[in-house]
Amino acid sequence: MRGPFPVEPALAAIERLELKHGLPHLTLGGEWFRNSPLLRRPYLRHLALLVVLLAVRVDLVDRQVVTVLFKPRSLLYLLWLGREIIKSNIDVTLRILDPKLRISPNVIRVKATQRSELGRVTYANSITLVPGTVAMSVEADEIIVHAITHAVAADLQSGEMDRRITELEGGF
Repeated sequence: MRGPFPVEPALAAIERLELKHGLPHLTLGGEWFRNSPLLRRPYLRHLALLVVLLAVRVDLVDRQVVTVLFKPRSLLYLLWLGREIIKSNIDVTLRILDPKLRISPNVIRVKATQRSELGRVTYANSITLVPGTVAMSVEADEIIVHAITHAVAADLQSGEMDRRITELEGGF
């Protein structure tokens, strides 16, 4: 429980609504994949697998990205990013459900210390994946970001995500 609002019942209520209406729902352990009415049909799963295999076959998949994804450093980053996404998801959900929790939208510039285009794109995509933030523009050495609150903006400006991706970039 965080603050005056219980997190678990809120998340359970959201999950019930999303599953009832067949909406995309990110849950751990592939629950959405198993419960989605859209993906209960085996042909959709097979179609997704076929698309991936064809993309690999015709060389549409960037070898640099595939190589990076399977390095231990990348997996550790993805675990950290997953945790950040879950924490932010809960924060944004609570702000939606509790009108006392205010938002303070703002646009900020964050330093991007990555040396490669892939590093900067990874940083911008990571920012956008975290609920409450959207990377609006990627420039040479900074990214313009919309943040839902000043606290979210300050967290991003602390440089933790930038540092982690710059370290990850050494494996690119």
